[in-house]
Amino acid sequence: MGSSQELIPNIGPGGCRKRLITGIVMLVFSLVLLFLFIQWGIARPWRALLFIPNFIAMLGFFQARNKTCVILSAMNVRNLDTGNQKISDSSLTQKINRQAERIYFHSSIAAALITVIWLVIF
Repeated sequence: MGSSQELIPNIGPGGCRKRLITGIVMLVFSLVLLFLFIQWGIARPWRALLFIPNFIAMLGFFQARNKTCVILSAMNVRNLDTGNQKISDSSLTQKINRQAERIYFHSSIAAALITVIWLVIF
């Protein structure tokens, strides 16, 4: 991102680590489900349900990457590993909320792409 879109973190390194771990766990879970769906002969339309764990995985990855928790953003709160703190600066909350919107958007697109690729390949 350029300097005009400087990231304003609302989570610290500990929060980023939690979200990264969530992303990894959910992606592995999704891959295990894909394998099981294939083994059990589950029809492709049902395999589209893999979008849900894929979305959660991507949400974790993008939150960690952008140092922004979408839930804390919705509550106008930040936790930089020292506990929740209310954000009183409205321009700051607007910027963080825009970051959260981008995270939702990118997570949706990435999860959809992964799911579609898996449906085509497998």
